[in-house]
Amino acid sequence: MKHISTYKKYNVFFVAAWYPDDKQMFAGAFIKEHAEAIAPYVNLKVAHLTYGKGRFPRILIQKQNHQDYIFYKIHVKTPLRRFGCLEFLIKSAYKKVYHKVNSEQTIDIVHINVGDYNTRLLTQVIKDKPIVLSEHFSFYHTGIKQLPKKLRKVTYKRISAWFKNENIKTILPVSHQLGQVLIKDFGVNPDKIVPIPNVASKEFYYQPKIFDGKIRLLLVAKWQYPKNPVLFLKALKIIDDKLVSGIEINWVGDGSQMNEILVYHKEHIQDIKINFLGFQPKAVVADLMRRSDIFIHPTDAENLPTVIIESLVCGTPVLSNNVNGIPELINKSNGILCNKGDEICFAKSLQKMIENIKHYNFKEIAGESKKKFTSDSIGNQIFKIYNEISEK
Repeated sequence: MKHISTYKKYNVFFVAAWYPDDKQMFAGAFIKEHAEAIAPYVNLKVAHLTYGKGRFPRILIQKQNHQDYIFYKIHVKTPLRRFGCLEFLIKSAYKKVYHKVNSEQTIDIVHINVGDYNTRLLTQVIKDKPIVLSEHFSFYHTGIKQLPKKLRKVTYKRISAWFKNENIKTILPVSHQLGQVLIKDFGVNPDKIVPIPNVASKEFYYQPKIFDGKIRLLLVAKWQYPKNPVLFLKALKIIDDKLVSGIEINWVGDGSQMNEILVYHKEHIQDIKINFLGFQPKAVVADLMRRSDIFIHPTDAENLPTVIIESLVCGTPVLSNNVNGIPELINKSNGILCNKGDEICFAKSLQKMIENIKHYNFKEIAGESKKKFTSDSIGNQIFKIYNEISEK
């Protein structure tokens, strides 16, 4: 790999649909990690827009200097969202920031990370620059199918038309499977698809496992649909009691499913101790992953879970479900997958992993994952896309 200082410094305007802040530390964290991965390679300006209610229409813009990039926090306030008022204010806000950034350094590439209501409006503001689009959105294969039939049909048509925007030169889905969904369901040109995965941030790294008689299981998630935590709890009821006595379970996260989780635990498996740790920052999660022997991720749908990538970079094998992009991460050497909702398979697989935990080559799992998912690897891949676009 070339030294970063030898790369051409493109000026990139990176617009995020979601981005973490002090109130929501994990909301869009994977987008921030993409931004941080590419920042050393280019001159990066990042923008994230939110909106809310206010007595008067206002556009608030806050500029923040980060280590390798400049961040523009945009907030739109409006007393009225109908009749095109909100749309007008969002486009005005984007236009303001874009013109400021472009006047300082002529933008070479616009990089949109997730197409949502806000960021799709950006393409009506910026019409003279090539656009790279990263996609992580589960809406394309789950959320859209939950809509009423009439609205679903209109939404498919609207999004398909947006993907045909001539300025969108390359689309970077986080998984091959999501890429196929975009091609099949929304008519995206396959030649535009280049899958680039999520990033494991620097807090996550390998250290040798220490076995002291306990097998440590870890679960980490925002516990809301499509996660299926009860699948794991039911599996615990099925596995050999002797194995249960030899495990330690740490459960991290909060969300709308937590009450269901706690009730099920109390009513059905109260004798199995689970350490419910609530929300924890990334540094704590990373330390737990390094000290854990098996990572558990029960889910009914998912693109390419960053949390699984983080576990693998720590050398911790994974038990999860055979849905969406997850099979692109898991093989016989680093975990087991079950069909969603199959509690018997989940129980048998959990038991098999516990019984054979020392057969896993933790160092090799970490080494193979590090090649694919570190910030340097992902940043380099995205830079190559910028280079290809600029040379056309």
